[in-house]
Amino acid sequence: MLLAAPIAAQLHADTLSINIKNILSDEGDVAEQYKGSAQPFIALMLTAEALKGRFTIVDLPAGFYGVRVMHDLTGNGELDANFVSMPKEPYGFSNSATPNFGPPKWDAIRFQLDGNNQQVIDLNL
Repeated sequence: MLLAAPIAAQLHADTLSINIKNILSDEGDVAEQYKGSAQPFIALMLTAEALKGRFTIVDLPAGFYGVRVMHDLTGNGELDANFVSMPKEPYGFSNSATPNFGPPKWDAIRFQLDGNNQQVIDLNL
């Protein structure tokens, strides 16, 4: 697991549970990125086999967050795309936001983390 951003200690800490649906294979890695409106982003990479579709992050500061997930089947650290830039690997976003000629806008994926929150993310291909 890789944690790519420091998180400052806060007086009030929250918990984010994420359930990833439609993981089609135990092969490759699943990369998650979280971005707060005023926070640095957090990036995690877990093997699909170890992930089993669910995990929890504790001690996050309250605020607005967005989540994007990709299943890196090829293990190259990128979301592979075809010649017209359509993704060839599964991906998904918080709030079940759908892309429209590119990734969804911040307003479509953001949610308020305040207490214990859960996001369910369906991977699409």
